[in-house]
Amino acid sequence: MEDLSLHIMDIVENSVRAGAGHIAVRLVDRADHMLVIEVEDDGKGMDEDILKNAANPFYTTKNNKKYGLGLSLLSQACEDAGGSLRIEKGNPKGIKVIAGFKKDHVDIKPTGNIEKTLRVFRTLHPEVHISFERINA
Repeated sequence: MEDLSLHIMDIVENSVRAGAGHIAVRLVDRADHMLVIEVEDDGKGMDEDILKNAANPFYTTKNNKKYGLGLSLLSQACEDAGGSLRIEKGNPKGIKVIAGFKKDHVDIKPTGNIEKTLRVFRTLHPEVHISFERINA
């Protein structure tokens, strides 16, 4: 994926497939030169096995596929930019994806137009409430 907004769109689509009705996207520009993307949903969540394997490119829960590349590509983008990917269980359900990138790393992907990407998503899925917040911390 060429920019971070497309990674966000992939995670948001995963949330919809998991039955999420509410999705929160945050872009956190931290003072320690880290850029953090958080996507949190209220979908069905993941059991421990799925959570452990979610970023493995050869693991998927989609019945008709043998692989799932979205989270593995995001994980690689994080690592390429000196960061990391975490996937946590939500409270009480759902998941939270936390992707960190060093802002001054030569290999960080461009952010892209997150607002426009999410507008497209809202048009395609008006039944889902999605919020977006930019935070300087």
